[in-house]
Amino acid sequence: MGGGFHFFVFCCVCLLVEIKAVDPPLCDSDWEANDIYCYYFNNGDNRTWQHAIEACEAKQAQLVRIESADELSFLKRKFQGYPAADYWTALNQLKTDGDGATGTWLWGTDEYPDFSIVKWNKEPDNSNDEDCGAISIQATFSDEQCSSTLPYICETDISSSFECPSYDWTEGEKDCFLVSNYTDTSQFLTWQQANAKCTSMSTSTATVHLMTFDVDSDSDILSKTLPFYNTDTRYWTGLNDIDQEGQYIWVWKTGPTYNPQNIKWTQEPDNLAGREWCATATQEGTFSDRDCNKAFNFVCRKPQASKSDTHDFGCGQWSRAGHKCYEVYNAPKSSWADARAACQKLSGDLVKIESEDELRYMTMQSAGQVMDQGTYWIGLNDQSTEGTYVWADGTEADSSLINWEISPRNAIPNQHCAGINRDGTKMDFPCTVFQLGYVCEKPMDKSENCPNSWSLYNYNCYFLSVDLTDRETALSICKRKKGKLLAVNDAQEMQYVMSLVGDIDTWPNMWWIGLNDKIVNGQWTYPDDSDNWSGVDGLIPWSTEPNNYNGNEDCVSIEYSGGMNDAGCDRLKGFICEKSSPGPAIFHSKWLLCFTSLYLMYIHH
Repeated sequence: MGGGFHFFVFCCVCLLVEIKAVDPPLCDSDWEANDIYCYYFNNGDNRTWQHAIEACEAKQAQLVRIESADELSFLKRKFQGYPAADYWTALNQLKTDGDGATGTWLWGTDEYPDFSIVKWNKEPDNSNDEDCGAISIQATFSDEQCSSTLPYICETDISSSFECPSYDWTEGEKDCFLVSNYTDTSQFLTWQQANAKCTSMSTSTATVHLMTFDVDSDSDILSKTLPFYNTDTRYWTGLNDIDQEGQYIWVWKTGPTYNPQNIKWTQEPDNLAGREWCATATQEGTFSDRDCNKAFNFVCRKPQASKSDTHDFGCGQWSRAGHKCYEVYNAPKSSWADARAACQKLSGDLVKIESEDELRYMTMQSAGQVMDQGTYWIGLNDQSTEGTYVWADGTEADSSLINWEISPRNAIPNQHCAGINRDGTKMDFPCTVFQLGYVCEKPMDKSENCPNSWSLYNYNCYFLSVDLTDRETALSICKRKKGKLLAVNDAQEMQYVMSLVGDIDTWPNMWWIGLNDKIVNGQWTYPDDSDNWSGVDGLIPWSTEPNNYNGNEDCVSIEYSGGMNDAGCDRLKGFICEKSSPGPAIFHSKWLLCFTSLYLMYIHH
């Protein structure tokens, strides 16, 4: 067995080297790579600002947004190789309908620029309706007429890591929404055609369907997105009573149950002429029944993708969780001693559970696809002194972190080594007779860092924004930054966040976090289910809240004092984003996103 195992490890290492050697380019040809973005410098096709946006969208990209000093320095270096003097960026102060200026400069429509990075070149002077922003080869900015024609820079993600497809789709809380183009007559469809159009975009991992209202907050998608398209257009949804007139049901059989509380009718349904069996929605979120054979626009809905970006988070091909790296071995089945020796040859050891956070993580993994072959060896054992359990490296085991299936039985000789079961419980086994898979751990590469303007704590990065925005926009900005709105997972993290906001002595003094009760009133949860473990309620310092003032306070902000406050989701506040700190390299691997403190698990194929 020993020789076969050594051969297995050798082959595995060779395979990894080979994979790295044949990795595809980070970006397509004609694109430049930097950090997590690819950039396209267009110099031969000058366009107006709006046409530049459309050209980037055709490439499934967007006009460039400069969000860090590093990004600005990268662009400045690259400018030396191109002939143009100025390039369009996403910077603008246009109203959403394009008619007039707001006086507030934004990246696109949803992100405030950092004016410690955006340096104006004696601008903006707005000498003649100059509402769109360009960057010069000196990396300074100027306001220009949006009708002027300039070169432009597009950007997209390296191995795109948008939770939603980057082109045309809008991000919701957990799903993605595609709003059909009201200016394209080919996208005016009957209900059946719209349903077929959405379904045709389904993949093996994601079902696409006409829009449903699963929770109250889904109406926000219409009220926040449709005004960017057309204010009086109706959009087909999945709501219909085709099968049994008068009993509205969702179009797909495995979807959510129709909840009348989530639907606000205009003054309907009235089933005019006895043919109105399908429902449309407007930007106000109101529904109206219509003839299914009439042509309207439509909205499709799909789950957000479960892939994140392809950074190596300090663990190479192993799985990152907190400050450790983990790897599960299903084969070769080994004794406890052979399993430990195998881990040590990989600069690690059998797994050691040292915190509640790590216990939750291992329990979650043991029930998943990666550990689907029963029980696996961990480092727990009492080989030196019977009844005194220690980890493989000799450190004493905290009994509060050991959830035995049955108290250690030691019913047969040498039953001194422990494994973890599918339900996360531990069981003692004979160390030499039993042959099991095993879980190795090792410290992560500590050369991690955070992007500029982010703070590092316990291998996570935190971004505190003082720009005022509503909660949904804050959620979108955090996702664009490859993170999420803050989710507090333990008391130590809560203490750190309190110190972070306590250092701010200027307005705003409240910041959005991920906590909300949009799905069930009074049940406070985070958007990612993995953050909603049983003890999370005890980490919420409500003080005198929540009070649900005016009956519509479904989102949560944290105050400078560290207390939590429920508030209307449309209120303008700062916000806090969170993500794992990256390691020094980039891999092309498939990752499954599973947060406990923003964890990433690599799945073998």
